[in-house]
Amino acid sequence: MKRPLQGINRWRGLGMAVASFLIALLVCVPLPSAANSQTSSLSHSQNNNVNAEYQGYLAVIHSLTKEGYTVLVVERTMLKRIRILSRKGPSVRETIVSSSTGIVLRDNTWLE
Repeated sequence: MKRPLQGINRWRGLGMAVASFLIALLVCVPLPSAANSQTSSLSHSQNNNVNAEYQGYLAVIHSLTKEGYTVLVVERTMLKRIRILSRKGPSVRETIVSSSTGIVLRDNTWLE
């Protein structure tokens, strides 16, 4: 004869297994709010780098225009540096600025 509580114990064991699986899943999977805070801090640090790069080559452009040069082209090179071509009368000036530090790496002038 089958005991009536035997079927209940079988379901109770299955419920415990499902509950432990769900708890393990919750522990292992990061919460969305934690992921959002990490990405926002990363984007904030990336914005600071972009602003530093922007300030670096803008200062060079400002000094070139103060010297009387007209900026013709501002572009990024294959090495991710900023290349600025400017003109003042018959002379053309090429200035290469580091995108990471804002330092002028090369500054050449020639007559055209």
